[in-house]
Amino acid sequence: MIKKSLLLILVALSLFSIDESFTLEKENELNKGDRLVYTIQLATFPKNKKYIGIKFLNNLDENIRLKSVLYPIGDFFTLRYNPSTKRELLFDEVYKLRDMGHESAFIVQTSLNKFYKAQKETISNLKFNDVKEEKQSSLKIYTTVQEQTIKTVKISPKTKKNTVIEKKLTKYEYTATLDAANKLTKNNQLIDSIEKYEILFKDRLTNKLVNKNLFYLYGKTNNWQKAKINIQNIKRKDKLLYAYGLGALENFNQNLENELKPELNEDLSGYVNLVLGVFKERQKEYKCAYAYYENAYMKNKFDIFIQFAYARAYELIGKNDFAQNIYLEISSIKSDNYANIKTQAYNRYLELKELARMKTKE
Repeated sequence: MIKKSLLLILVALSLFSIDESFTLEKENELNKGDRLVYTIQLATFPKNKKYIGIKFLNNLDENIRLKSVLYPIGDFFTLRYNPSTKRELLFDEVYKLRDMGHESAFIVQTSLNKFYKAQKETISNLKFNDVKEEKQSSLKIYTTVQEQTIKTVKISPKTKKNTVIEKKLTKYEYTATLDAANKLTKNNQLIDSIEKYEILFKDRLTNKLVNKNLFYLYGKTNNWQKAKINIQNIKRKDKLLYAYGLGALENFNQNLENELKPELNEDLSGYVNLVLGVFKERQKEYKCAYAYYENAYMKNKFDIFIQFAYARAYELIGKNDFAQNIYLEISSIKSDNYANIKTQAYNRYLELKELARMKTKE
């Protein structure tokens, strides 16, 4: 039963991360009367290679093609699919698309007026379909960027010679690098993926998703030294420590407590304590696990995932009646969100209720 319950909390932790597994870009300029919607971006092409985008679009499954457009952004066309007013409605679509081979699919914010205008132009392009065949036979999608993000530029002799300037990635170089990092991660090329994420991390510290992915991979590869150095540049450290902890848990890092315990003063959310609770429970040090889960709850009582962990803490010390009540409270929360963890909590409530009934019979 202990192992089964530990599995439940690990499932809960993975559920917590689902909503954060999608990149979000913003459309900066909107005309009067326009509004933002969410779409799924499938690929990016240079404008002078539009014919490749049209061929790519023609090869899509019909159900996807009918809801897709070639959406112009600067010097590029992006292939965007299925506009929605709510981001969460696209999550299942993203998973399906990735399973179909569109591994780089991610959610972006899109101008609705520009989407409809692009839709008309896309239909026109597909209708006439007079794309000229180029000498190049390959349909190589533009998903890579120049390997060097630090370029050497020659400055006037009056200033400095051969000064090295760190050039910021453009929005589309950034997106392409992110696509490459995601693909490398999916192919389990973790070291190469870390290199890509580090480029993004140094270029823009404000992308929370990139930061979490990078620190998760640090944990997955037992690279605490790099994590410890890079986290110094971040003001709010606890979510990245949590991401590191998740990766370390997956890699069964036995030194996790020694690495994270000195950082507990940074744990404003309770999630570092939460990870350490799972770690100690795995080691069957249940009293210590209980203490970490309880600390997490004291720091963040209204977080549903930490409430789940707190119920688990009571199970560890044999107070199943307390745990049962918390699981029932979680499952009774009136919200359309968190359906999966609410179901997990209710199932656990029923299991504990049945255990109590059987003990009464004995």
